[in-house]
Amino acid sequence: MHRPKMLTASIVVLLLALFLAPSSARAVDDGQTRPKLSTGSLSSPNTSTDIIATTNGSGNLKGIQCLFVAQVGVTVNIYVNGGTAQTLYLEPYYAEEDHAANKLTGWIPLNVRFSSSIRVQMQRAMSPVIYGDTSCQVSWGLD
Repeated sequence: MHRPKMLTASIVVLLLALFLAPSSARAVDDGQTRPKLSTGSLSSPNTSTDIIATTNGSGNLKGIQCLFVAQVGVTVNIYVNGGTAQTLYLEPYYAEEDHAANKLTGWIPLNVRFSSSIRVQMQRAMSPVIYGDTSCQVSWGLD
């Protein structure tokens, strides 16, 4: 008589595992996107540029890296499916220094899934008033 209770408990555990698995699996990148690499650069204070202008379609924003010739941070705004900006502030202080004393963040993995559109914009603040390039690359793809 204990066998049916154990079988029922096993089925309940299996169903719970199947129910909970899809929520964690949604973040998985199945590699089916057509890869793209987009670059944006700013050389003066109080400016902005779109690294990725607003797209149509679904896909995945895979990662970002920035090179700071000017030792000034940038704000990266990510607009997923036309929503409000998700903001990253990238600062040269935490980046590795190359042979020319420039700072490079290296690739920062993101894995941001979008179903209708994506836009990525970078901005430099008004101050400090330092001129020189800050360039960012974004790895992404459309389904």
